[in-house]
Amino acid sequence: MQAERLAQRAVEAQLAVAIDVTFPAPPPRAGSLHPLRRTLEDACGYFERRGFAVLLGPEIETEYNSFDGLNIPADHPAREGLDSMYVGPGLLLRPHTSPMQIRAMRANPPPLAVVTPGKAYRRDAVDARHSYMFHQIEGLLVAPGIHMGHLKGMLTGMCRELFGANQSVRFRPSFFPFTEPSAEVDTTCPGCAGRGVRDNAQTCRTCGGSGWIELGGSGMVHPNVLRDAGYDPEHVTGWAFGVGIERIAMVRHDIDDIRVFFENDPVVLAQLA
Repeated sequence: MQAERLAQRAVEAQLAVAIDVTFPAPPPRAGSLHPLRRTLEDACGYFERRGFAVLLGPEIETEYNSFDGLNIPADHPAREGLDSMYVGPGLLLRPHTSPMQIRAMRANPPPLAVVTPGKAYRRDAVDARHSYMFHQIEGLLVAPGIHMGHLKGMLTGMCRELFGANQSVRFRPSFFPFTEPSAEVDTTCPGCAGRGVRDNAQTCRTCGGSGWIELGGSGMVHPNVLRDAGYDPEHVTGWAFGVGIERIAMVRHDIDDIRVFFENDPVVLAQLA
């Protein structure tokens, strides 16, 4: 009997060591949204709260929606850097999300207010600032009486939503076939607050010392684009813009290499959560 009791106590001692119901459990490993997804949703949310519809479209698009409908005919030099990843006759991986603007205008009469986020593809060599696949968000507003002041107000608000309340926006004259007038959009660098230098007196690596970062392009929708979509440019005007989500996320997280977002290193992503 004594031997049996000793054996039972040995088993109980082992169970007491193996299962301790009072011992704290290990913390759960909760996941989080990818920084690109979070940035995209933040940008879309800003426009949704202002009455814009979010439209998603196919990543394989027609040549017409990608170029001709945007006032970029076959012989236009602007097609050289875009007219690349074809998957069949007249079909290619979209080089921007602008084709959804064409689809939206053809399917809906004015007034129209949409943002079109998604992936885009171009024949770019992969380096710290470029990738053959990236994310864009484009916006379009068409209605009677729309002007550049409305565009500036919306983009200034977007920058303050994404980067902070003290952001400023500047417009630099540029050229895009589908807008006229056209402008590049810059915002004060959040890494150095527009000073060009960090607190340690070193040149800001985010903006290169200029105090500004370029977000993308914008402008008033070209009358040819409106006519081609069935709108009358004598009665309605509109603005459009396009910015890269990776570029915004790089600035928000102080990252200087776009490849960080696609390598999916768990250690890095945990720091960005």
